[in-house]
Amino acid sequence: MLGRDPPPDLAIEIQLTRSALDKPRIHAAMRVPGVWLWESGALKVYWLSGEGSHVEHEDGRAFPGLPPADLLRFLAQAREKSTTRLVNDFRACVRENLEP
Repeated sequence: MLGRDPPPDLAIEIQLTRSALDKPRIHAAMRVPGVWLWESGALKVYWLSGEGSHVEHEDGRAFPGLPPADLLRFLAQAREKSTTRLVNDFRACVRENLEP
């Protein structure tokens, strides 16, 4: 319940067809800080601005130091690698990019 629980830190939307719902407005009303939208083979990243609307950005605030492009690279490899190999490669990437 939004009245007692905080909004999620990140909403991920995959748009396969057009919707009558105004999802950006819904996410903004819920005060979701970050929204990632996958549409037509491209990922767009939005941050909630001080004015209460989402603004497009290059990096994903939910994973500082890990660009969305790196995540897309792993998604593209999902069909080519075993789950174990993919997870191990992703962990190595996180260690290289995020750990001090």
